Amino acid sequence: MEYLIKEDNGRVYKKNGKYQLYTVEMFDYIFMNAYNTDFVPHAPVPNAKGGGTNESYKDKLKTLIFNPGRPIKGLPFIGNKTQIFTANMRQYYDYTFYKATYLDSIPVYRFKVAVKPDLSSWTKDGLMIKELVTIFDQRNFEILGRYVDMKYSNMLFDFDVQMNIEMSYFDEVKLPTKITYQGNWDYPFKKEERASFLVVHKDYKLGKGK
Repeated sequence: MEYLIKEDNGRVYKKNGKYQLYTVEMFDYIFMNAYNTDFVPHAPVPNAKGGGTNESYKDKLKTLIFNPGRPIKGLPFIGNKTQIFTANMRQYYDYTFYKATYLDSIPVYRFKVAVKPDLSSWTKDGLMIKELVTIFDQRNFEILGRYVDMKYSNMLFDFDVQMNIEMSYFDEVKLPTKITYQGNWDYPFKKEERASFLVVHKDYKLGKGK
């Protein structure tokens, strides 16, 4: 990755050069450094041990984004709330799928998991994943898109996040084309962070010697 233009203002970085803002640090870790994300097959797994609590949380957050529905141990009070496909959780969600066309030419299945509308407000508030949509290529079941809407609040933190990731093929290689993020985070001893991102990738070409 090569930065052509990079500008910032305000308190983005600490004096030691690290990010002041937790949201920006997480976004950079998950999306901007391609070799540390699941976009790259067989990428080396970052060592969460020895990197402090932040490194461990980053790895768990990556699992939540790229593999939603799996249990995540080590995240206080929400580890089991991500398991939206268990027998116990099925009573709270509707599961539907549709046939559709992606990017005007690719036949896909659109699989949607959403909180049942007739649940009580108290029950809905206890469910962290409000909606999850995954787009599968009908021809090979590759994941081409994912949207997740998450919201949860307790005594330790409060967050409301929506993310959308879109993929496409370039010379038969699946690569990211669009990433959007809208989210609010509030946790102890930090100011509330509100952030919105739009990242667009296009005009991919194979590098020399690759």
